[in-house]
Amino acid sequence: MDRVINQLQEFYQKGYIDQPSYDFSEAYDENGNPVWYCECSVGRKTWQGYHSSKKQGKKSVAYSMLCDILGLEEEDET
Repeated sequence: MDRVINQLQEFYQKGYIDQPSYDFSEAYDENGNPVWYCECSVGRKTWQGYHSSKKQGKKSVAYSMLCDILGLEEEDET
């Protein structure tokens, strides 16, 4: 999981995919804790999710995107 962002970037540099882009916005849950909305887009595909940290959110949506591109099922992140 730690290298998924780099792997997407490598696929882009080799011309296999369009350049990945990431968007983030911060909100707060009912307890006042920060919650990050994270989005990864490659071409016409977009994956998004809510996460407790921006860093984990970016990794998670990049992982979802990579699995989609490679035609793999996502595994639990544990």
